[in-house]
Amino acid sequence: MIPTTIDISNFGPYGQNTHVDFTKYGTDAKVLVVGVNHDSAGADSNGTGKTKLMNAISWVLFNQVPDSVGVDDIIRNGADEVSVAGTFISPDGDELFIKRSRKRNGKHHVWFSINGEDRSKTTATHTQKVLL
Repeated sequence: MIPTTIDISNFGPYGQNTHVDFTKYGTDAKVLVVGVNHDSAGADSNGTGKTKLMNAISWVLFNQVPDSVGVDDIIRNGADEVSVAGTFISPDGDELFIKRSRKRNGKHHVWFSINGEDRSKTTATHTQKVLL
């Protein structure tokens, strides 16, 4: 899967409406994610969200975060809900759109479409099985 866009709201250090557009780099480009910590002098790139960007992509695709963070811990402090939406191109050239959200009360939603056709099911669990 090749990510084309990612929209993040309240995921870890990311606040509302963070948009990453990978298409501006071209289809054959390699992307290096670099961070600059403006909050702590001398901290270099620690805590700037590089890993959390990769975690957001993993979460929207697989409902899992690789670094063993609890499901409620991905929600930004002070926020009640997290959401990540991503558009990806499959090896077959299909466009996959996925949006996942979770509230602190545990309510979880996932939607996805392939080439604009909604493939979501009635529950998040069933939708995730079909998505995988």
